Amino acid sequence: MPDAPNKSWKDHPVIIAAASFGAGLVFAQTVIFPTMTASLRNEVSSLRSQVQEVAVLKEQLKKAEADAKVEKDKLVASQRTNLFSLGNPYPVGIGKVKLGDNVSSLTKYYPDNTITRVASSCV
Repeated sequence: MPDAPNKSWKDHPVIIAAASFGAGLVFAQTVIFPTMTASLRNEVSSLRSQVQEVAVLKEQLKKAEADAKVEKDKLVASQRTNLFSLGNPYPVGIGKVKLGDNVSSLTKYYPDNTITRVASSCV
């Protein structure tokens, strides 16, 4: 071991490894950790805004579902009305104009724009 007396403590591999580790740790604390922290804060901020948007959409969905239920109930109620009168096979209102009635009685029960007039050759 003739080289041993010429080596100083600075050239020892353990000292070099410790100094490298320390320098890496200082670099990580001053550059890498703050950058990662800022990135994570930005991500948390964007996720919070997305959560707020989802909450607003949930409220809108609940309102839309409630409105749809009300409209469905109205539809069911309107379909439940009795379309036929007792003892009459025809729907309610169809018996207003009877066979043999005057043509002018049609305009009394039905709007004039819904009646199509055709010329009749039969007298």
